Amino acid sequence: MSTAKNKKKKAETQPEEATLSSNYRRLKKGDTGHVLGIDFTQNDEQRELIRLMNDNTTPVIFCTGLAGTGKTFATIVAALDLVKIQKKYSKIFYIREPLEVGRSLGYLKGDLEDKYSVYLGGLEDNLENIHILTGLNKNDMRSAFECIPPQFTRGRSFPINSLIICDESQNFSLETIQTLSTRIGNYSKIIFLGSVNQIDIRGKDREHNDFIAAMSIFDKIDPRIYAHVELVKSERSEYCRVIDEAFQKYKNENGN
Repeated sequence: MSTAKNKKKKAETQPEEATLSSNYRRLKKGDTGHVLGIDFTQNDEQRELIRLMNDNTTPVIFCTGLAGTGKTFATIVAALDLVKIQKKYSKIFYIREPLEVGRSLGYLKGDLEDKYSVYLGGLEDNLENIHILTGLNKNDMRSAFECIPPQFTRGRSFPINSLIICDESQNFSLETIQTLSTRIGNYSKIIFLGSVNQIDIRGKDREHNDFIAAMSIFDKIDPRIYAHVELVKSERSEYCRVIDEAFQKYKNENGN
Protein backbone atom coordinates (compact mmCIF):
# COMPACT_ATOMS: atom_id res chain seq x y z
CA MET A 1 0.00 0.00 0.00
CA SER A 2 1.40 3.42 -0.97
CA THR A 3 1.05 5.99 1.79
CA ALA A 4 1.60 9.75 1.65
CA LYS A 5 4.70 9.26 3.79
CA ASN A 6 6.09 6.64 1.40
CA LYS A 7 5.36 8.87 -1.59
CA LYS A 8 7.21 11.74 0.04
CA LYS A 9 10.19 9.52 0.81
CA LYS A 10 10.23 8.21 -2.76
CA ALA A 11 10.14 11.74 -4.20
CA GLU A 12 13.07 12.77 -2.04
CA THR A 13 15.18 9.93 -3.45
CA GLN A 14 14.50 10.97 -7.07
CA PRO A 15 16.10 14.41 -7.41
CA GLU A 16 16.09 14.16 -11.22
CA GLU A 17 12.32 14.80 -11.14
CA ALA A 18 12.68 18.10 -9.28
CA THR A 19 11.67 21.12 -11.33
CA LEU A 20 12.88 24.69 -11.23
CA SER A 21 9.47 26.01 -10.20
CA SER A 22 8.92 23.59 -7.31
CA ASN A 23 12.44 24.24 -6.01
CA TYR A 24 11.97 28.00 -6.10
CA ARG A 25 8.88 27.95 -3.88
CA ARG A 26 11.25 27.41 -0.95
CA LEU A 27 13.52 30.32 -1.85
CA LYS A 28 13.46 33.98 -0.95
CA LYS A 29 12.84 36.21 -3.95
CA GLY A 30 15.52 38.77 -4.73
CA ASP A 31 18.11 37.14 -2.47
CA THR A 32 21.38 37.24 -4.43
CA GLY A 33 23.04 35.17 -1.71
CA HIS A 34 20.87 32.14 -2.45
CA VAL A 35 19.91 31.37 -6.04
CA LEU A 36 18.13 28.13 -7.02
CA GLY A 37 18.90 27.00 -3.48
CA ILE A 38 22.66 27.40 -3.99
CA ASP A 39 24.52 29.39 -1.34
CA PHE A 40 26.61 32.30 -2.66
CA THR A 41 26.88 34.14 0.66
CA GLN A 42 30.58 33.33 1.10
CA ASN A 43 31.65 34.93 -2.18
CA ASP A 44 31.05 38.69 -2.37
CA GLU A 45 32.22 39.01 -5.98
CA GLN A 46 29.86 36.28 -7.20
CA ARG A 47 27.04 38.01 -5.35
CA GLU A 48 27.92 41.27 -7.11
CA LEU A 49 27.85 39.48 -10.47
CA ILE A 50 24.39 38.08 -9.64
CA ARG A 51 23.21 41.52 -8.50
CA LEU A 52 24.36 43.07 -11.78
CA MET A 53 22.58 40.36 -13.75
CA ASN A 54 19.39 41.18 -11.84
CA ASP A 55 19.86 44.93 -12.35
CA ASN A 56 17.56 46.26 -15.07
CA THR A 57 19.81 49.17 -16.05
CA THR A 58 23.09 47.40 -16.88
CA PRO A 59 22.89 45.73 -20.33
CA VAL A 60 26.62 44.91 -20.67
CA ILE A 61 28.67 43.08 -18.04
CA PHE A 62 32.29 41.94 -18.18
CA CYS A 63 33.28 39.33 -15.60
CA THR A 64 36.95 38.42 -15.22
CA GLY A 65 38.83 36.13 -12.87
CA LEU A 66 41.35 33.32 -12.68
CA ALA A 67 40.43 29.77 -13.66
CA GLY A 68 38.17 28.14 -11.10
CA THR A 69 36.65 31.31 -9.63
CA GLY A 70 33.16 30.28 -10.74
CA LYS A 71 32.50 32.82 -13.50
CA THR A 72 30.49 30.50 -15.72
CA PHE A 73 28.82 28.62 -12.85
CA ALA A 74 27.47 31.73 -11.10
CA THR A 75 26.37 33.25 -14.42
CA ILE A 76 24.49 30.12 -15.50
CA VAL A 77 22.77 29.75 -12.11
CA ALA A 78 21.67 33.41 -12.16
CA ALA A 79 20.57 33.13 -15.81
CA LEU A 80 18.42 30.05 -15.12
CA ASP A 81 16.82 31.86 -12.20
CA LEU A 82 16.07 34.92 -14.34
CA VAL A 83 14.60 32.88 -17.21
CA LYS A 84 12.94 29.88 -15.61
CA ILE A 85 11.88 31.31 -12.26
CA GLN A 86 11.62 35.09 -12.32
CA LYS A 87 10.74 35.03 -16.04
CA LYS A 88 12.38 38.42 -16.55
CA TYR A 89 14.04 37.05 -19.69
CA SER A 90 12.74 34.65 -22.30
CA LYS A 91 15.86 32.82 -23.47
CA ILE A 92 19.57 32.25 -22.85
CA PHE A 93 22.03 32.32 -25.72
CA TYR A 94 25.32 30.60 -24.91
CA ILE A 95 28.21 31.63 -27.18
CA ARG A 96 31.72 30.23 -27.10
CA GLU A 97 34.55 30.42 -29.62
CA PRO A 98 35.23 26.93 -31.05
CA LEU A 99 38.90 26.96 -30.06
CA GLU A 100 40.98 24.07 -28.77
CA VAL A 101 43.80 23.97 -26.24
CA GLY A 102 46.99 22.65 -27.84
CA ARG A 103 46.89 20.85 -31.18
CA SER A 104 43.82 21.07 -33.38
CA LEU A 105 41.43 18.11 -33.54
CA GLY A 106 41.26 18.55 -37.29
CA TYR A 107 38.14 17.79 -39.30
CA LEU A 108 35.09 16.83 -37.27
CA LYS A 109 32.31 14.74 -38.79
CA GLY A 110 28.64 15.61 -38.54
CA ASP A 111 26.46 18.70 -38.92
CA LEU A 112 26.99 22.06 -37.21
CA GLU A 113 25.38 20.88 -33.97
CA ASP A 114 27.63 17.80 -33.86
CA LYS A 115 30.76 19.82 -34.56
CA TYR A 116 29.95 22.54 -32.04
CA SER A 117 28.83 20.20 -29.25
CA VAL A 118 32.42 19.16 -28.50
CA TYR A 119 33.12 22.76 -27.41
CA LEU A 120 30.17 22.88 -25.02
CA GLY A 121 31.64 20.62 -22.35
CA GLY A 122 31.99 23.56 -19.95
CA LEU A 123 28.28 24.31 -20.15
CA GLU A 124 27.35 20.65 -19.67
CA ASP A 125 29.73 20.33 -16.70
CA ASN A 126 28.09 23.29 -15.00
CA LEU A 127 24.58 21.98 -15.64
CA GLU A 128 25.69 18.66 -14.13
CA ASN A 129 27.05 20.44 -11.04
CA ILE A 130 23.82 22.41 -10.66
CA HIS A 131 21.87 19.17 -10.93
CA ILE A 132 24.01 17.56 -8.22
CA LEU A 133 23.60 20.55 -5.90
CA THR A 134 19.87 21.12 -6.47
CA GLY A 135 18.34 18.00 -7.99
CA LEU A 136 17.01 20.09 -10.88
CA ASN A 137 16.27 18.28 -14.11
CA LYS A 138 19.12 18.70 -16.60
CA ASN A 139 16.83 18.56 -19.65
CA ASP A 140 14.62 21.24 -18.10
CA MET A 141 17.66 23.47 -17.57
CA ARG A 142 19.11 22.69 -21.00
CA SER A 143 15.86 23.72 -22.70
CA ALA A 144 16.51 27.35 -21.71
CA PHE A 145 19.69 27.54 -23.84
CA GLU A 146 20.42 28.09 -27.50
CA CYS A 147 24.11 27.48 -28.21
CA ILE A 148 25.68 29.16 -31.23
CA PRO A 149 29.26 29.90 -32.33
CA PRO A 150 30.06 33.62 -32.67
CA GLN A 151 30.78 33.14 -36.38
CA PHE A 152 27.03 32.67 -36.96
CA THR A 153 25.83 35.83 -35.20
CA ARG A 154 26.57 38.34 -37.96
CA GLY A 155 23.26 39.71 -39.25
CA ARG A 156 21.27 38.29 -36.34
CA SER A 157 19.30 40.29 -33.80
CA PHE A 158 18.87 38.62 -30.45
CA PRO A 159 15.20 38.68 -29.43
CA ILE A 160 13.88 41.14 -26.87
CA ASN A 161 14.30 39.91 -23.29
CA SER A 162 17.30 37.70 -24.06
CA LEU A 163 20.31 36.86 -21.92
CA ILE A 164 23.51 36.34 -23.89
CA ILE A 165 26.37 34.54 -22.13
CA CYS A 166 29.71 34.82 -23.95
CA ASP A 167 32.04 32.28 -22.38
CA GLU A 168 35.84 32.19 -22.79
CA SER A 169 35.62 35.74 -24.18
CA GLN A 170 39.36 36.27 -23.77
CA ASN A 171 39.60 34.44 -27.12
CA PHE A 172 37.18 36.79 -28.92
CA SER A 173 38.43 39.31 -31.44
CA LEU A 174 37.53 42.96 -31.05
CA GLU A 175 35.27 42.61 -34.09
CA THR A 176 33.46 39.67 -32.48
CA ILE A 177 32.87 41.58 -29.23
CA GLN A 178 31.61 44.56 -31.21
CA THR A 179 29.30 42.38 -33.30
CA LEU A 180 27.84 40.61 -30.27
CA SER A 181 27.41 43.82 -28.28
CA THR A 182 25.45 45.41 -31.12
CA ARG A 183 23.11 42.40 -31.54
CA ILE A 184 21.30 42.89 -28.23
CA GLY A 185 17.75 44.24 -28.29
CA ASN A 186 15.71 46.14 -25.74
CA TYR A 187 15.47 44.64 -22.26
CA SER A 188 18.34 42.24 -23.05
CA LYS A 189 21.66 41.69 -21.30
CA ILE A 190 25.02 40.39 -22.48
CA ILE A 191 27.68 38.97 -20.16
CA PHE A 192 31.28 38.48 -21.30
CA LEU A 193 33.25 35.98 -19.21
CA GLY A 194 36.99 35.57 -19.48
CA SER A 195 40.41 35.07 -17.93
CA VAL A 196 43.36 36.86 -19.50
CA ASN A 197 45.59 34.07 -18.16
CA GLN A 198 43.91 31.57 -20.50
CA ILE A 199 44.26 33.12 -23.95
CA ASP A 200 44.56 30.54 -26.73
CA ILE A 201 45.19 33.01 -29.58
CA ARG A 202 48.74 33.05 -30.90
CA GLY A 203 50.35 36.48 -30.57
CA LYS A 204 48.06 37.62 -27.73
CA ASP A 205 48.90 37.80 -24.02
CA ARG A 206 47.37 39.08 -20.78
CA GLU A 207 48.44 42.68 -21.47
CA HIS A 208 47.82 42.74 -25.21
CA ASN A 209 44.50 41.21 -26.21
CA ASP A 210 41.16 42.29 -27.62
CA PHE A 211 39.25 41.35 -24.46
CA ILE A 212 41.11 44.01 -22.42
CA ALA A 213 40.86 46.44 -25.34
CA ALA A 214 37.08 46.00 -25.43
CA MET A 215 36.81 46.75 -21.71
CA SER A 216 38.83 49.94 -22.18
CA ILE A 217 36.40 50.99 -24.93
CA PHE A 218 33.39 50.34 -22.68
CA ASP A 219 35.09 52.31 -19.90
CA LYS A 220 34.69 55.40 -22.09
CA ILE A 221 30.98 54.78 -22.74
CA ASP A 222 28.12 55.85 -20.47
CA PRO A 223 28.87 53.98 -17.20
CA ARG A 224 25.18 53.24 -16.72
CA ILE A 225 25.21 50.62 -19.48
CA TYR A 226 28.44 48.81 -18.56
CA ALA A 227 29.85 47.14 -15.46
CA HIS A 228 32.92 45.05 -14.69
CA VAL A 229 33.31 42.60 -11.82
CA GLU A 230 36.40 40.51 -11.07
CA LEU A 231 36.06 37.22 -9.21
CA VAL A 232 39.00 36.48 -6.89
CA LYS A 233 38.07 33.52 -4.72
CA SER A 234 38.81 30.05 -6.11
CA GLU A 235 35.70 27.88 -5.99
CA ARG A 236 37.06 24.88 -7.87
CA SER A 237 39.95 24.37 -5.44
CA GLU A 238 42.75 26.40 -3.88
CA TYR A 239 45.18 24.37 -5.99
CA CYS A 240 43.76 25.94 -9.18
CA ARG A 241 44.64 29.45 -8.04
CA VAL A 242 48.17 28.47 -6.94
CA ILE A 243 48.91 26.57 -10.16
CA ASP A 244 47.46 29.28 -12.41
CA GLU A 245 49.47 32.01 -10.72
CA ALA A 246 52.69 29.94 -10.84
CA PHE A 247 52.35 29.32 -14.58
CA GLN A 248 51.54 32.97 -15.23
CA LYS A 249 54.59 34.08 -13.24
CA TYR A 250 56.78 31.77 -15.33
CA LYS A 251 55.30 33.14 -18.57
CA ASN A 252 55.87 36.73 -17.46
CA GLU A 253 59.47 36.07 -16.46
CA ASN A 254 60.28 34.20 -19.68
CA GLY A 255 58.43 36.42 -22.12
CA ASN A 256 55.85 33.79 -23.06
